[in-house]
Amino acid sequence: MYLFVIRHTESEKNVNDDFASEKDLEPLTEKGTNNSAEIATHLAEFIKRKSLVSKKIYTANSIRSKETAKEIANRLNLELCVEESLRSIKPGDLKGKSKQEAKDSHPEYMQQYYLFEKGLFNSYDFKSPENKESKKDFENRVNSCVDRIISDESENAKIIVAHRSSITTMLLEFAKKYHNYPILFSGHVLLDLGNVSVLKREENGTWNILKVNEKINEIINDL
Repeated sequence: MYLFVIRHTESEKNVNDDFASEKDLEPLTEKGTNNSAEIATHLAEFIKRKSLVSKKIYTANSIRSKETAKEIANRLNLELCVEESLRSIKPGDLKGKSKQEAKDSHPEYMQQYYLFEKGLFNSYDFKSPENKESKKDFENRVNSCVDRIISDESENAKIIVAHRSSITTMLLEFAKKYHNYPILFSGHVLLDLGNVSVLKREENGTWNILKVNEKINEIINDL
């Protein structure tokens, strides 16, 4: 079984460099829509070449994630499945703020976040803003959703579109289970807009992380 995990393509939220609103209503830009169509084309070619079966595409419930997934679903004739549990971590008091506004209102958190993005801070140790979702609650809802998705044996190519925080949680869970990543650490994983990570379940049930944060056209021929 292959698992393709795609970070949504460019949206208005990313252009403005804001923390997402609580309702995640920011749509894709024209560039994001075009990028989604490109991803769909290459995925379709790979699935056909490998004679894989893919029936559904699973997406977080934000506009930017759903619009990315819809482009792929239309190209591959997939059922679009919106999963509430794949939403990004709730930002609490940071919702809708720009990065500069967040620095002004929550300087300690933003300094920790800066170090986290540089690979020097354990996100389990964040001093979180008020009303921000707890790290453990977030991990539990995302990973439970992924477990349910991959337990369905009716297809052997799973496609998930989600946000950076959700995808990081997924990848770290597989890394902890199968690649000796430290259990008590939660570090930064570089995940660019529209890039793809690929995992494969072997016959013995173990999962290998094959690709992380790659452009789809650069990795398909290597798999």
